[in-house]
Amino acid sequence: MKKSVAIVLFFAFLIRLIFSTMIHPIGDYIFSDSLTYWNLSNELFIGRHDLFNIFYPPGYPLFISLVRNLFGNKHIFIWLGIIQSILGTLTIYFVLKISQLVLDKKRSFFLLFLLTIYYPLVDYTGYLMSETLATFLLSFTLHCLLVKNNYPLSVFGTLLTILVRSNLSLTLLPLLFISTKKGNLSHRFLAIIFILIVGGSINFLLSGKFSVTSLNGGLNFMQGQCLIGHSNDSTGRAFGPPVYMQRNINSTRYFPTPFTNSNYFY
Repeated sequence: MKKSVAIVLFFAFLIRLIFSTMIHPIGDYIFSDSLTYWNLSNELFIGRHDLFNIFYPPGYPLFISLVRNLFGNKHIFIWLGIIQSILGTLTIYFVLKISQLVLDKKRSFFLLFLLTIYYPLVDYTGYLMSETLATFLLSFTLHCLLVKNNYPLSVFGTLLTILVRSNLSLTLLPLLFISTKKGNLSHRFLAIIFILIVGGSINFLLSGKFSVTSLNGGLNFMQGQCLIGHSNDSTGRAFGPPVYMQRNINSTRYFPTPFTNSNYFY
């Protein structure tokens, strides 16, 4: 069974690598949210701190900046394709191990095969978007918490998940209280406080504003949905949901002042 799992995981990696570097190269699809993540990574790469840095969750732009620091800009999108393919493959491996808590080995292996060819998970790797990193962090954290019973790593994974996709932490934070026998209730409470303080401090360092989550695209995701296109401001920044429903904008909009100066930015 271990050999079969290794073969399927290698096949999963090849599918994602070929898709993200040849069939759907990441660098050919930089628009909308992808463009915003790229622009944010540029600012973080040069060390520019600005309030806009936490309008979108900063974790993925920080990830892009880290890759750029490690490998440079020459083949940045190929490296991102390789790394996201690895992360996507690790995600389905972690899901396999989690599934074995409730399924027998044959059914878990069948689930692994389905996730290997499940198109949305493959498609994520071909975009400069946070989904691949976010699903990796979510599956990693749940694996540490439920399978390995490693509470410190679960706390660390939750912190990273909040920085990448704050809404996913809605599932992780309660589980930190109820899914482990290690530590008493006060220790678990302190772990949550630690996550929120460190996350807020990182946002403060990036933007000058202490916020335990991003100001949009995070815990505020339920407030509205994007209807058409995206908007730009006088500095060239692009942004999307949930701007439209909150500001009653039903089409592409141009802001004549920097977006962070508008009364929308709360």
